[in-house]
Order: sequence, then structure tokens, then C-alpha cells
Amino acid sequence: MLVVFLALLSSIQTASFWSCNNETLNCQRSRNNKDYPSENECLLRCITKSGPGATKTLWPHPQAITVHSSNRVKVDVANAELTDDSNSDLKEMFKAAVITGYSNISSGIPLKVTVNVTDLVTELHQLPDESYVLHAKKSQIPKVDDANDMIDTMQVTINATTKYGARHAFQTLSQLMLKEGETMLMNEEVKIEDRPVFPWRGVSVDTSRNYISSDTLQKIIIGLGAAKMNVLHWHLTDSHSFPFKSKTRDLMSEYGAYSPDLVYDEDKIKQLVTFARTYGVRVIPELDTPAHSGYGYDWGPDEGLGDLVVCLNEQPFAEYCYEPPCGQMNVANSRLYDVLKDIFSDLVEAFSPESVFHLGGDEVKAKCWNTSSEIRTYMKSKGWSLDEDGFMKLWYEFQTKAVKLLREVKGVNTGEKIQVIMWSSSLTDSKNIKYLNQSDVDYIIQYWASLTNEDDKKKLYSLFKSGRKLIMSNYDDLYLDCGFSNWVQGSGNNWCSPFKPWHGIYLRNYVEWFKENFKVSEDMVKKVMLGAEAAIWTEQAGDSSILTRVFPRTWALAERLWSNPPSTSNMSSTEFGSWREAEGRLLHLQHVMAQRLVEGSSLPSDVIKPQWCRLHQGECYTPPKTDKEDKEVIDGKATKSTLSCVVVVVAVIICNINYIL
Repeated sequence: MLVVFLALLSSIQTASFWSCNNETLNCQRSRNNKDYPSENECLLRCITKSGPGATKTLWPHPQAITVHSSNRVKVDVANAELTDDSNSDLKEMFKAAVITGYSNISSGIPLKVTVNVTDLVTELHQLPDESYVLHAKKSQIPKVDDANDMIDTMQVTINATTKYGARHAFQTLSQLMLKEGETMLMNEEVKIEDRPVFPWRGVSVDTSRNYISSDTLQKIIIGLGAAKMNVLHWHLTDSHSFPFKSKTRDLMSEYGAYSPDLVYDEDKIKQLVTFARTYGVRVIPELDTPAHSGYGYDWGPDEGLGDLVVCLNEQPFAEYCYEPPCGQMNVANSRLYDVLKDIFSDLVEAFSPESVFHLGGDEVKAKCWNTSSEIRTYMKSKGWSLDEDGFMKLWYEFQTKAVKLLREVKGVNTGEKIQVIMWSSSLTDSKNIKYLNQSDVDYIIQYWASLTNEDDKKKLYSLFKSGRKLIMSNYDDLYLDCGFSNWVQGSGNNWCSPFKPWHGIYLRNYVEWFKENFKVSEDMVKKVMLGAEAAIWTEQAGDSSILTRVFPRTWALAERLWSNPPSTSNMSSTEFGSWREAEGRLLHLQHVMAQRLVEGSSLPSDVIKPQWCRLHQGECYTPPKTDKEDKEVIDGKATKSTLSCVVVVVAVIICNINYIL
């Protein structure tokens, strides 16, 4: 046994040198080949001059990169400076992206950054130009006190149309630099030209089912900014709880919050919105209506306003809603609209300057409304039948009233359009979407159904052909809560299983999917599809687990939407578009975000490989024999193998490790 222990101990000794596989451009830790003295040296030099092989550290991959010199230079980040720091927004963005977490890294040549921005006014809700050009080059400049004496500096020039393009350039700059002891290493000269393919790149976070703290929401924002994602869609309320502390309707959170401490007031929201802007992220509020509304609205009878919701916590729940507790707005009660107007007003103020508002709008059940005699009487007075057609008219009337209230609180002038997001639903089906044909409303549809179910595909086709802007959140790729236990039944997996791996998210090329399935042009896809959002519903996620549910899978979506790598049938480890090529860069981003101190703490993300794999690129997967086999790996259908191992550390532990080859 001692012999086994010594052999194992010898095999896992830390190597201090790194080698570069010239064929695959993989960096691997080595005790024999001494190409490079450190991992960072290898990452900066084991590259091509331009194109996809020119970076091992950038995420998302830029549209164009040229490394003019792979010689390394040590850079002083702690004292990095903008040559013109008169704009406070740019100054804060630079600090957040480049300096935060590295304020003690002061060894190396000076880092000086010149930023040229032509538009400092356009904000995120106006879908600003996010492109940039970055040129970093080691240069010599005269000393301040002696013009005849030259000193080395790292000169970085950034040209961008808007401050958000400049912010993304700052983020790229931070990824070009690698921490090496007490300094930062980067290549002597690099030029990058970059822009996103899709303008809407985000994640939807549910804070109703389980409360998520402001600190954790900040970390999500930091993670989004790290990969140039620009939308935090905040699913603020649901039937479970109402954590928004309304100034004018404080009974909503008094009745609806889980506790007085688990609320988001206006100040807390404004702080998050301001914080997010620094990371290039807009925060969009969702007040789910008219379904998914329950606790928080239940004070109506106590205050003489009647029922504001119906079928609240009705059982058996499956007959009236899709998960407990049930609840839908009592759209026949005129007092409801007074309450909604006040809530809209408070939300618009708290989330200012955001112009888009999400009204939810999915999973309305007629049977819930049909339990209310008040609603049935109201519908009969309108001459509406108590069937699907009648309830669609009722829903349409609610939508019209709700949008009118939003227009009023936003101060939108007559004739101007207001932008409203809704989830795909029975109201967006081909036979009912006529109800959304309102000349003063620009409805954006967030599609959450499947890309594989034929009925769902027909509905999506109808939406696509209508020309309405689409945000993709198809559950079979982008629901991050899938693959866990069935919390309602107590056995089996939840409804949207299996688990959605980062590989599948990365390989979902929406442009190619639409072109192949709907026979449309790439230009048409980009005209209709704004982008996509991953979604984390929190039935089984909370403050302690949500970060590892969101990351790194959301980062996979980030590169898909920013770079849109080409689809490739050859899944070689070096071809851009292969998840194997991307994996090394994704593991590097994980490593950096876990190690870098961000606002006093690191950003954890879910483990996707043993650490050994990051240190031995290209050694942790079995190349598929066929394209079909590779697809099965992505879809989670590969056969399971069992690896038996014996590890000796003081005592002997015998383990069986299930893994997917």
C-alpha cells in the first residue's frame, strides 16, 4: 500500500513548466518539456498571429484579432490611468473592468489608456452601438521630468462610438492581461476590432419563488459584464411573493413579501440599476400579469377594494395553474387598475431610465378566471361567451388597459409607441395574436417554448412571420433550472429535464436554425431576433446556489450572441465553433473570475471539469467517431461509463465516479 501511495504522490507532483502542442495549440503542464516557465507564458505565446487561434484568454471571442508581437511585457495595473478621465461614467467603467481586484498589482511598466468616444449620451435602453477598436502597443515616451530620457509604457488606444463600446473594450483589455505573481503579463502589441452580432444578450432572474439578495444580484451583474452581456431581466414578482416595496402601495409587500427584510425598495433598486450601468448592463423589470399573481394582492378585501386576485392557492392546483400557489388578477375589478397604475408608477421611477417594461403574460388559465362569479357576470354583461374566445377577449381588454396605464405613468405622447415585452402564450398564437395588433404598442415576444416540438415550431414560425421582435429563451436550451428533482411530486425529475449543459447552449446557432427550419435569410433572422436570454427560475435555487446555476452556462450564451461562432461539423479541438476549442477559454474565464477579487469577493461558478483538465488542455475528452456521437454528447444522451479509482491520502478511499465520455 505504501508503494501505491508513493507512486500516486509522485504522479501528481506540481510541474513548474509548460509545453505547447504546435498542432493543436494546447497548453499543457509538463515536467519534461520546458517551453514556458508558467501557464500564463504559454497562454500568451501558444497562439497564431491572427484569427481564432490568436487568443486563449478572451471571452467572448472578438470578431477580429491580430497579435503583432507575442513578446510579453509586465504591466502596472494598480496605477493604470485614462489619459482623459473627465467623463465620470468612463472613469467608473474603467475602474470596474480593469483595476478592481488588481489594486495591489503595481509592478511593471505604466499602463496608459486613451479613449475616443463620439457619443457619450446614448443609453443602454436605446440599443447603443457597442462596437470598438482596441490597439495595445508597448511604446517609449519621454519622462515627465526629463524629455531626453525615454521610458517604456503600454499605450492602449480605444475608439468607440458610445461609452458602452468603450466599456466592452475595457473588459477586453482586462482579459488580455494575466496575473503573474505581483505583476500582469500581456503581449507587446495586439489589435482588436469587435462588435456584437445580437444587441440583446441577457439572463432572466426570478426573485419571487426564492428571494435573492442585492449582493448576489450584483455578482450576477459582474458576471454578465465579464462576458459583455447587457441585460438583466428581473422577474420581480409572481404568485408566490411580492418582494417589491411600493411607495404608494406598501400593503403589496406587507402582505406579499416573505418577511419585512426580504424586500427591494426604490433605493435598493436604483443602486442596482446604477451599478449595472457601470458593467454595461441594463435592468428590465417584469411585473407578471395577469396570471402568476397571488400573494401581495390578497389585501383587497381587508381594505374594502374587493378581490384583486382570484383562485388564490386553489386546490388541486393543477386544475387552475401550473404550479402552486395559484392566482390570477381579477381583471373585472375596476379597483385593480388603480392599484396597478400606482405600482407601474413606482416601478418606472425605480428602474429609470429603462424604457422597456415586461408584463409577463404567460400561462393564463381560463378555469381560474371561471371560478369567479364576479368575472363571469362581467363577461356576460359584455356579451362574451364563457369559453376560450370569450376569455381571450377578456385578456385583450386587460392588456389594453394595462398598456394605457403604462403610457400614462411614463408620459408617452399620443402617437408614440411604447415598448412592452410579453412571454409567448396562447395570446401570441396565430389565431389570437390579432389582439396584439395595437398601433401604439411595440410588443416584443419572449419565446420560451421548444425548438424541437413540432407544434411549438409552428407557433414560433407564425410569430417569426408576423415580423415582431423576438427574444429567444427556449426552455430546451436556455432554462437553467432544468434537470433537478420534481419538487411537486417528490420523485423523478422536473418538467423540463434533462439538465441543459453549456455545450448545448454554445452550439445552438440560432441564425442557422431559423435559416434551416423557416427557409429565411440571415438578414431576416437578425432583423427579427433581438437576441436571447437564459432563464433561472428559483423553485429550487436560492441565494447560496444561484450563481453556480447561472455561470458558466450563461457565459456560453454570451459568446453565441456576441460572436455567433460558425457551425462546424468537424469538432476538432482547434476549430473555432467547436465546443472543444471554446472549452479552454471558458475554463480560463472561470479560473480568473474565481480568483479575482471583485468587490471584496470572488465570483463562483459551477465546476464543469476537473482542474487537471484546465492544466492539460485537450486531454479530457474522447473525440467522437461520428458527428452523431458528438451531438449525443451535447444532448446528454451518451452512455455512462464507470471509472473506478483508488485514492490514498492517509486512508484509502474507494470510489466510483460516473462520468459522460
